[in-house]
Amino acid sequence: MKKKMNFILVIVITLGNAGKGSEPFELRIPQKSQRECEKAAKTFTFSLPAVTIVTHCEPSKENQSPEVRGVSF
Repeated sequence: MKKKMNFILVIVITLGNAGKGSEPFELRIPQKSQRECEKAAKTFTFSLPAVTIVTHCEPSKENQSPEVRGVSF
């Protein structure tokens, strides 16, 4: 039986400067609980030159799977 994941850890990564030519992408990773999700989000808070990482948790939608996708703002 497959366990339902209640939250999704969303990680948005932008390579290069946050202006022209940068193409962000998003990772969506299922988490068992909000607490687990928030703990995982903190592990992605670091700073590198020319890389921007933003994380947040959101409730998962029914039948939502892990994915990597491009992001448009």
